Amino acid sequence: MYFEFTPVEYNQFRKYVLLIESEFWERKYSNINVRRRIPIPTLQENLVLMFNRQEVAELKALITNKKEAVFNTILNVDDIDYTFIIN
Repeated sequence: MYFEFTPVEYNQFRKYVLLIESEFWERKYSNINVRRRIPIPTLQENLVLMFNRQEVAELKALITNKKEAVFNTILNVDDIDYTFIIN
């Protein structure tokens, strides 16, 4: 994803992301069978960005400059959520 913000827009986005309660949204959408249940609305009416708990944590780390805690860990094969299809 590519985000382009003015300084004011970035500060608003940052405040919003830091206030996201992942547990609330996961409970609210627990009856829906999707992997990403945490919404971030946009100014475009028909566009809502959906994230899972790990993605929200990484986004929070990115905007608070706490990247080392999240990004310097070695990934295990099980950490990669990808459906591999052999053709």
